[in-house]
Amino acid sequence: MIDRDARNKLAEAIRHFVAGLSNNFEFDNFVWSIRTKDTGVARIRQEIWYVYDDIKHHKLKGEWTLSDEQKKIISRFILFLKSDIEYRWPPKHWEFPLVRLFLGIITFGFLPRYLDKKWKENGTWEVWPFLTASEFNEAKQNSVYLANAT
Repeated sequence: MIDRDARNKLAEAIRHFVAGLSNNFEFDNFVWSIRTKDTGVARIRQEIWYVYDDIKHHKLKGEWTLSDEQKKIISRFILFLKSDIEYRWPPKHWEFPLVRLFLGIITFGFLPRYLDKKWKENGTWEVWPFLTASEFNEAKQNSVYLANAT
């Protein structure tokens, strides 16, 4: 299910945060206030958390400036959110922190790494959140918003 309103809100919030127009607390509060059943919004919201600190107040400037690789990934997130492509990756049931911690402890970290590797085989990981390179290319061709995303 695609929730155009939620996707647009998240895309704009990401753009403002990356441009330094909002700080991490404002961004975090806003994106977690978006209520939706769109799985793509939920997964991107979870993944973007890795580019900022949710304890220390900051903007994505100075020591918090994103790397070129992170900018490419964020561009792909925005491109996906602006597309009408369904999120088709399967759920990761072992991603719940306590489940992942428990699995890691009892298997010395083997099981979470193995499950991550197997999960990435469901699609083309390099273009996530798109499932396939063809979906990614289609979105680039059909979007004037981020036609040069890589």
